[in-house]
Amino acid sequence: MATATVGSAPIPGLAGASLIEAPQVEKPPSLLTERREWSVKLPLRGSLLEFRITGEEPRWLYPTLSHFQEMLQLPEGWDSYGASLISDEAIAEAADVLVRLKLPLETPEPSVVPGSSGSVQLEWHRCGADVEIHISSAGDATAFLSDEGEEYEFQMIDQEAADKFLEVLSRMTP
Repeated sequence: MATATVGSAPIPGLAGASLIEAPQVEKPPSLLTERREWSVKLPLRGSLLEFRITGEEPRWLYPTLSHFQEMLQLPEGWDSYGASLISDEAIAEAADVLVRLKLPLETPEPSVVPGSSGSVQLEWHRCGADVEIHISSAGDATAFLSDEGEEYEFQMIDQEAADKFLEVLSRMTP
């Protein structure tokens, strides 16, 4: 099982940058018997998002980072109705939520949906269940879960919410 932490730090002079670089992977040389530790870095508009991973990489990692990059390239008004830029805070919190959930390695990647207010939504719709996590442009997370006729709403991603998500997402994992 992999463990991961995510951090986001401001980078002086990066604010307003329009060039989005590919995620950079740093893998220190190691023997087969050593714990594999590495990081993936994704520049945001005004900060750097870094996943520090121990063990195997989660199935959702690179597809999700790719979706985050696509969102960062959306211009203001991208929906033709005056949509805001997707905020660094929303992307950083979305990454942090994925890490805090401690998803099984084989969990399918979420659909990553931009919101017109600069927000991000992570969604899984499989096996008759729906998991939706909404992160506002300020980085506040709320969630909705529908499973077997039961519906749950969470105003924060606490341990109760994480346990319920893991229960449902584990059934979505092939």
